Amino acid sequence: MPSVVPQGARCALHGSDEMTPLRFEAGRLPAGIGRFLFFGAVYRSGAFHLLRSRLSAAGSKVTIAMFHRVADRDPDDSYSLPTLFISRRRFEKTIDFLRAHYRIISLDDLLEALDGRRELAPHSMVLTFDDAYADVFENAVPALAERSVPATVFVPTDFVGAADRLFWWDECYFLLRRLSGSPGTVRGALIRLGHAEIVDWLESARSRPLGDDVLSLVHTLQSMPDPGRRSLLDVLWEQTGLPRAPLLACNAMADWSTIRRAAADGITYGSHTCSHLFLDCADSQTIRDELSRSKREIEGQLDRPVHTFAYPGGKLTSEVERWVEEAGYRCGVTTEPGLNGLGDSPYTLKRISIWNGTVSGPGGGFSPGRLAFNLLALRKARGDARRVRS
Repeated sequence: MPSVVPQGARCALHGSDEMTPLRFEAGRLPAGIGRFLFFGAVYRSGAFHLLRSRLSAAGSKVTIAMFHRVADRDPDDSYSLPTLFISRRRFEKTIDFLRAHYRIISLDDLLEALDGRRELAPHSMVLTFDDAYADVFENAVPALAERSVPATVFVPTDFVGAADRLFWWDECYFLLRRLSGSPGTVRGALIRLGHAEIVDWLESARSRPLGDDVLSLVHTLQSMPDPGRRSLLDVLWEQTGLPRAPLLACNAMADWSTIRRAAADGITYGSHTCSHLFLDCADSQTIRDELSRSKREIEGQLDRPVHTFAYPGGKLTSEVERWVEEAGYRCGVTTEPGLNGLGDSPYTLKRISIWNGTVSGPGGGFSPGRLAFNLLALRKARGDARRVRS
């Protein structure tokens, strides 16, 4: 088995901030550059401002942004899922862009507007972060505090300060990347390890042969029942013999003392269940327990009420919505892209995902045009269907 950490490898939190540079060929534009030229033209022409004004006319629409991780990630890093990251530089530029074009309010302010107790200013926006990774508190919170920008972090309480806990998608990405780098394909490696039934399940779920697109495979595994996914990961850890320590170091979670300190910088908190439970396929007793237990733990740790909730993976049903309300939450945010109107249900609030892929132009630089286009939520991004929802 090759070394888990190749010589010169860097953890996700210490990698390069740059993306792959463009390759020019004589007589041809780089792939995709036409799209970026379009984004830039829309932004510079004033069309963005016109469309934004129409979409949020008279304060009737509000945008909720969704972030996950803020850190500089090496493009070759295999220790953490790339579609959750925005680099520190791009994050700061994003926040400065949002401050220039939107009025950033707290999630509590939005709830008061939805209740009819506050007027919603035009172009209002709320910032949210899922999962409470440590890098959010190391890199995002100071940038927000410096600009006096409020935000809400949704906390899966079982992971707080847990030095030995990993989210399944980080484990999955790491293990599948290792298998894809071995002789043959991921499909062949899984079969060699005795997991032909997993290959059959994945190919059935995908309705196509299993390839080596690791991000797509991780996305497919979202729909696998949790016990089966957990069993697969446990067996792969055992059979590959890979150590967990490097992965734990690159995917550290915040602890309660860090979370409490950030509250003084304008950060508020909501629940993300205890175990990041997908609520569309768990039994009712487990769901109700995690909804109430996570709420109580955050309130006990912070000595303040918790009334906001984020559905893990955006997974919900009408029954789950009702249980969220019965547990004492005043809202639930999803991963469904879109804007929110004052007449919308507070328990199915939409969000716009922001990560490196939604703010970067050709060569990896910050692209205000691309960010502006994505914020309009005119359509679901083509890559959105392959994003792993956390």
